[in-house]
Amino acid sequence: MLLTLTTDAERQSGLLNALGVTTGGMRTVQLPSGTATLFLSSASQTESAVSVLVEASRVAGGRRGSSAEQAPYPAPGPGHAAITVLEACEGLLPAEDDGEVIPLRLTVPGVACDGPWARKLLEPLGYEVALRPADTGGIGTLLVSARTTVPRLLRHVCALLPALDDGLGLTIDSAGLAALADRVRRWLDGHPLLDLVLSRYASPPPLPTRQSLAPLLEEDLLDLDASMVSADAVEASADRAMGAEPARQAAILDLLRTNSARRVALFGIGDGVLVHRLAGDPDVDLLTIADPSTEALARVAGYVSPDTIGHHVILIQSSPLYRDERLQGCDAIILREVIEHTHPERLRTLERCVLEAAAPRMVIVTTPNADLNPRWPSLCANGRRHPDHRFEWGREAFSRWAQRLAGQTGCVAEVVPVGPEDAELGAPTLMGVFRRAG
Repeated sequence: MLLTLTTDAERQSGLLNALGVTTGGMRTVQLPSGTATLFLSSASQTESAVSVLVEASRVAGGRRGSSAEQAPYPAPGPGHAAITVLEACEGLLPAEDDGEVIPLRLTVPGVACDGPWARKLLEPLGYEVALRPADTGGIGTLLVSARTTVPRLLRHVCALLPALDDGLGLTIDSAGLAALADRVRRWLDGHPLLDLVLSRYASPPPLPTRQSLAPLLEEDLLDLDASMVSADAVEASADRAMGAEPARQAAILDLLRTNSARRVALFGIGDGVLVHRLAGDPDVDLLTIADPSTEALARVAGYVSPDTIGHHVILIQSSPLYRDERLQGCDAIILREVIEHTHPERLRTLERCVLEAAAPRMVIVTTPNADLNPRWPSLCANGRRHPDHRFEWGREAFSRWAQRLAGQTGCVAEVVPVGPEDAELGAPTLMGVFRRAG
């Protein structure tokens, strides 16, 4: 990961002194999980710039979801680089955010986020934010400017990196997470989205991470889990009453057969009935069940024959917000009632990870039809079908999203109503089918 700090030419000495760099030299700092190399990268009559190259070293660890995930750091990758950047702030900078206030611009290439989300995170801290998009792939260059001190700017941006780019999710043990969260809490004290930023350090969090975050976020996990279980039961009951879930399952299975999908991945375990039917379908050669929750994955053993797990049925701890190479090569990826649990600001990350990085032949997305909510038997206080739904779309909004996504990815999109249809308000479920052209 490369960070570049730029200031006015007459302020060059202030920038160099803050980072311990000389005009003709190079500074290398050894960190617990890598190195940081600093050097004067440009000097003109108007501007001077110092670059910080942060490199993650190879340590014992593994990919997300492997048996090595309990190690403090995973093998080199985006999340490991983010950890090393945070360590670099501690290793390079003084204990306090002191130093000369100078005009600064920080450039961070290779950040996968959109401009509005970057501004929402950084503008409350007094920064001007711009995102220079790349031609392809949704990866851009982040530019952050302000009159401030070098330590303050670096600490703020580095602490926000995992929240700015969902691909930088961190897989670490609970002690390591608590230490990182403690630094971030200090550096971002008073930030209006501090709790959200802390949750993004392992979002969607597996159970050990949620336990370690609970005291930081002042959440009662037992009450939270109990309320979610209750809400799930209420939603499932309403789904059955409206004929939604059986129709969803039938539509998904029919699509898989029609499109000869033999390698299938499913996000959205639900009550396990669809898992059971997919696992027993002779047309499905390999079924990958993916979920960020270890508890949810453990329940799968009750839905399928035990001797199929690890062979015909593969369980992986993952999220549609992670770029996960284990999902590559699928004929179809199913997002069953998943997208509505995603913050709207993060949908673009989900789109990149599922349609672009995993790149299956077909993606099937189901989500509630909000147009039908006036007829729904049990709505929450937020006016939606479940308290964890971050949004719910009507038919027009879902169709616009599907067509935009098709235009961005080159897929062919089809929007299908699923379930018994109300003449005025439509079916309970909206289904988007995205097929890769050719």
